[in-house]
Amino acid sequence: MPAVLSACGPGEGGTDPKKMMPKPTFLPDVVGKEVEGFEQSLSTEAADFATILTDGRVLVQTGANISLVEGSTVTPLLADTGALKGAVEIGSGVLLGAEKGFFSLDSSGIVLSPLSDQLSGGASSLQYVPNTGDLWIASGNGLARWRNQQIFQISSSDLPTQGAQVAYGAPINGNPAVWVVSGGKLYGLQQDQDTWKAYPQLIEEAVELAVDATGRLWVRTQKGALHSLKAGDSAFKEHDAVTQVSRVIASQASEDVWIEDQTGLFLYEKEEFHPVKNAPSGTLIAKAGAGGILMSTPTGLVRFFDRLRVELRGLKAGDYVDALRRVQIAPLLPEQVQSVEVRLSDTTISVSSRPWMFSLDPTKYPDGQHRLTVKVQYRGNLPQAELTIEVSVFGQPPSWAGQVEPLYRDSCALCHNAQGSARILETRTAWVSEFELILDNVRNGRMPLPPKTPLSPAQITMLEAWKSAGFPE
Repeated sequence: MPAVLSACGPGEGGTDPKKMMPKPTFLPDVVGKEVEGFEQSLSTEAADFATILTDGRVLVQTGANISLVEGSTVTPLLADTGALKGAVEIGSGVLLGAEKGFFSLDSSGIVLSPLSDQLSGGASSLQYVPNTGDLWIASGNGLARWRNQQIFQISSSDLPTQGAQVAYGAPINGNPAVWVVSGGKLYGLQQDQDTWKAYPQLIEEAVELAVDATGRLWVRTQKGALHSLKAGDSAFKEHDAVTQVSRVIASQASEDVWIEDQTGLFLYEKEEFHPVKNAPSGTLIAKAGAGGILMSTPTGLVRFFDRLRVELRGLKAGDYVDALRRVQIAPLLPEQVQSVEVRLSDTTISVSSRPWMFSLDPTKYPDGQHRLTVKVQYRGNLPQAELTIEVSVFGQPPSWAGQVEPLYRDSCALCHNAQGSARILETRTAWVSEFELILDNVRNGRMPLPPKTPLSPAQITMLEAWKSAGFPE
């Protein structure tokens, strides 16, 4: 039987009005200059649901028909799922949440997922958090969290959960929370040992929510008002740059936010709302990488992006590379590419012709953090696209003496030493014994405590690599 966790009810602190955040504030927005985007046709049919997978394929549903689109190749997928509500990639597979239950997409096609045996009523929303390994699910059963092959149902006597939307990441009191919209109500949830604390918000008729890469929570109401809660702020802000908002789309993978209102399309970036002057006529479907969205238009499914960007498959910012890595470069307009250049710090890396690939061999570079830069030059008057990320490169797997102990001394030793107030973690043996708890705490931002700063993605990846290598000394 799945374990059951209960959200705090009245009198337990979770839904006490004192836990509610202040009413939204109103401050004038900054409207920036217009932006002119680029459009890429993906299919000739309009879409009801679409998402881009990490390998570049596009999963599309039109009516009852589901297909995978890769370039000019369209592969039909036979499955009676009902309307798709979400798709998340976990490991080498894709989990689909749909009107008729949960399904898995793999090399054989779409098959029923074992989750359908545990959660009835179909799915309304999915949110996977790679850093924690948690899958948040809203279904006919209410809210649930999948972790370590177990389903934990989250119940509450005074807060709605049916048909909910969920989004993870925006913090409450400095710690990440899962946010829920259901029945017009908006609230945040945080786990406190075996129970959950709920934080209802004073925003009426909330119907849509999303979280961007900065941890900012965006909320749309039934009447078209747009609110956001910035990480570190104590109150939501009501925005005035957009009115009668019909969609807001954001992703934890990028900082850009796309908003559709009665006047057209806006791109929110770096605290400014930018009107988009050449957006196609259609409906926003989903985010599509940094700076991009998927839109269903009268002529079919298109990808629209604010500027020419570069995407990498097989490598991301903050990765810890200690073995040979093959990386694919995915320009947004492959037919118009003239040349591709890759540099790691001051060293040029050779790139194979289309598909553009390069190898990252950690034994050929000094150990430590490096800046990887990819430049794509397009033909004609199209602007150059460039991507720069930081990666950690080590010729050998991380070790206690080489990487983990220095991190402990810098980020943990203030409290976790023989004279400190917390459990002692001075030795490799202590770290190995407590590793899963340590990893969970740093992934969720609970540790280290201020004044120390949270660990970077590269540092967390390094700890994971240390475990994978067998905790070398």
